[in-house]
Parts: sequence; structure tokens; C-alpha cells
Amino acid sequence: MAEDNKCINELRERLAEAHKEIRNLQRQNDMLTCVIVSTFVSLISCVVLHWKGW
Repeated sequence: MAEDNKCINELRERLAEAHKEIRNLQRQNDMLTCVIVSTFVSLISCVVLHWKGW
């Protein structure tokens, strides 16, 4: 029984670490998406302004 509890506690710790890692990855993904979108928007506006002759 004590061995089971030890195993369960270890699994809980690993799960908590995995959750932290997932949160960090999501944060990095959000930042990357933001950078990609803003770069794309800047590029499009540059092309449009150039095309209009500004």
C-alpha cells in the first residue's frame, strides 16, 4: 500500500512538471504567432503602399 502511494505521488509530481512545461510552450507559441502575424501584416502593408505608389 505504501509503495502504491509512493508511486502515485511520483506520478502527480511528473504530471505537475508536464503541466508547467505545456504552459511554457503555449506562452512561447503565442509569442511566436504574434511575431509572425505582425511581420506578415507589415509585409502586406509595405507591398500595398508600394503598389499604390507611395
